[in-house]
Amino acid sequence: MDNNIPSNLSNDGRSNDFDINYYGDYDYSLDDLSSGTSRISFCVVCSVICFSFILLQAFNFYVYYKNRNILTSLVYSIIKHLGIISFIQQVSQIQTGIIALFAIDSRNTIVRLTGAQVLSSYTISTMFHFLLTLNRCDVFYNQVFFPKINRNVFFKLIIILFYFLFAIQTAFYVTPEYRVSFFNAEYFWFSYGTSKYAYLSDYIQPFISVFMLSLSTILYLLIIGRIYYIKNFRVSSREKVSFQDIKLLIQGGCSYICMVILEVLWVAVLFTHNPSIILTLFANFFLVVNCGCNTLLSLFLIDDIKDEFIIFIQGKKKDNKVDNQKKVQIKKTIRTF
Repeated sequence: MDNNIPSNLSNDGRSNDFDINYYGDYDYSLDDLSSGTSRISFCVVCSVICFSFILLQAFNFYVYYKNRNILTSLVYSIIKHLGIISFIQQVSQIQTGIIALFAIDSRNTIVRLTGAQVLSSYTISTMFHFLLTLNRCDVFYNQVFFPKINRNVFFKLIIILFYFLFAIQTAFYVTPEYRVSFFNAEYFWFSYGTSKYAYLSDYIQPFISVFMLSLSTILYLLIIGRIYYIKNFRVSSREKVSFQDIKLLIQGGCSYICMVILEVLWVAVLFTHNPSIILTLFANFFLVVNCGCNTLLSLFLIDDIKDEFIIFIQGKKKDNKVDNQKKVQIKKTIRTF
């Protein structure tokens, strides 16, 4: 057996731990989680969490629509698109909960599409996080690198490219050769296509995610170095770090940390001989939680969204005069080009 293939996989990448029927689908009757209160509880918890995230993300979209002027800033535009990908993740995770709860046949087209969206949306989210970090790094360095490049055009083209890659990857996972199946016992999406190389996609997808997170790590180190320089050696009044800059950096940083933790868990699952079901379940539960990370951070760290949410909870009418004064102040203190 190839040393690069986990012990629970055969030479063609198919799992030896699961009973696969003639059609290449998992026999749900052997699941530890396919019957009883454990399955219902786990599926319900994951679905409730995702449904809560969907409601909050919908509120975020409402604020973006109501205050469209904030989207003139590149950083908020990127965060909005990251929210769209998060929304796709959240909907896909609810669909996953339904699939697990009712043990829906993996041959169902909706099931295959759901699995493709779960894996593809996560991969693209790491790309958008890299793009957000790149924007923050560019801002902190005052666009000294490639100054002649039109930032609006450049970042918009990259965003379009990411959506195109999302569509391509989703289509790839739906094809019979590389389709994904859902293993109910571990609440886990796994490549089980007709191609003998199908298992490789389970390693390529994490590689892409780790690569994007590695690039983000380099950018964060550059940003930290820049902040240290500005605080200790700045020679211009323009070179300063505002509180709003720090909040946007925290938003990207927290999402980055969650993704790093998730990748560590997935690496442990993929490269550990006979990983425990508890480890696999925890890794996939953390994926569910991770898909709402950007939603929660936007709610608490973006002033327009946070203020609207507080007003919504308190049931008070918004003071437009105070709000406009606050927006002017924020515009003066934040660097969002």
